[in-house]
Amino acid sequence: MHRIFQLPLFFGIIIFGACKSSRMHAAGPFTGKVIGSICSQYTIQLVSGDMDPARYVETWKRSTDDSVYHKVFAVSNYCYFNTQGLQKGDVFQFRLLSSKPAENCAVCLIYEPTPPISNTIEVVQSNK
Repeated sequence: MHRIFQLPLFFGIIIFGACKSSRMHAAGPFTGKVIGSICSQYTIQLVSGDMDPARYVETWKRSTDDSVYHKVFAVSNYCYFNTQGLQKGDVFQFRLLSSKPAENCAVCLIYEPTPPISNTIEVVQSNK
């Protein structure tokens, strides 16, 4: 009879021990720096904030000049970002947005390499 009670307890400990706690990451605000900004192809480097590592590239090498950057991503809502007046080297505060709006703006055809991960962001404050 004693073993009947031990068996569920044993399986409960195994199941509970196998579960990993999921860490929630904030949606912002974060601090970013514009490191690339040609023809609506923006690359942002995460300067500070607890962003989910799945939302950026840990190490990225720009093929045009072999520069290496850490914690970078491309901006997917480039029409909105164009209106913010941020240029290469500017530092700003931003939040991550969950959906990407339709992009209806003119862009040129110059190619600027960007990281393979992109995010939709909202600028909260610029520190130009």
